[in-house]
Amino acid sequence: MVSLIGMIAGVVSVGGAIYLFFVRISEHRSAPASGSWPSTPGQITASSIQKFGFWRTTFQPQVEYVFKANGQTGKRIACRMLATRDEQEAQAIGRKYPVGAKVKVTYNPGDPQD
Repeated sequence: MVSLIGMIAGVVSVGGAIYLFFVRISEHRSAPASGSWPSTPGQITASSIQKFGFWRTTFQPQVEYVFKANGQTGKRIACRMLATRDEQEAQAIGRKYPVGAKVKVTYNPGDPQD
């Protein structure tokens, strides 16, 4: 029974590592390309800090905004995921994006959600 639990935990860990690897590769490829993407005005519709983790708590600013590129909405602040173990740092990032604020949104014309 113990070896079965260990095997399941190993498979889940390897699967999670593979998933995160591909997420990071995608972020890495988007960053340089984003320099040539068009931008449009947007407006913040929601802003909060998400707390997650069991043993080591992590905080992530959560922002939602609307912009004019086929009526799209977005949730990303940067090409990479912004998360920190410092709650004050996450709050400082979140304060830059209060609800109602006007922002410049840079988007991938081939996939406006990016």
